[in-house]
Amino acid sequence: MALFPESMMTRPAFQPFRFAVVGCGAKKADKLSVASELYLGDLFQKSYAHARREHGEHVLILSAHYGLLNPHTVVHPYDLQLGDLDGEARAKLGELVSRQLANQLRRWRAPMDSVVANVYAGAVYREFLIQHVKVPGSVMVLNNVFGRKQIGERLQWLKHELAVPVPTVAAPASVQ
Repeated sequence: MALFPESMMTRPAFQPFRFAVVGCGAKKADKLSVASELYLGDLFQKSYAHARREHGEHVLILSAHYGLLNPHTVVHPYDLQLGDLDGEARAKLGELVSRQLANQLRRWRAPMDSVVANVYAGAVYREFLIQHVKVPGSVMVLNNVFGRKQIGERLQWLKHELAVPVPTVAAPASVQ
């Protein structure tokens, strides 16, 4: 006697599509740079490194000036934080980020019915995502990677996490 219908046993396990959003940093290079190298702060650098380790190429950077950035996009430095924007400007940025995210999810061929964004950002940026970013036809969960950790605690946690070796899968023995 089977405990589950055969159709359930042959169907692949449901897995949501996971990606990371890393909040930009205030400390920036003073020259044209790829986005992943524009932000010089320790918290950004460690957050980005952790996001890349966990999500590979499925990482985006949230900028108050540019919206969502592919880490390889070349950008000019700027001096703007999300907290500097009024409600109308945040709403416009939210519309831009929503379009950018929808386009990126399509490029990644992500199933729109279940998307998990692991967010490496402070409260202002997380609240912005919650209030203003909507992708039609998508069910998206925002996961706060840092929980309630303060900046110093985030840095400690990231330092610890990045020090843990990434497990590797042994290559199969060659057949002779």
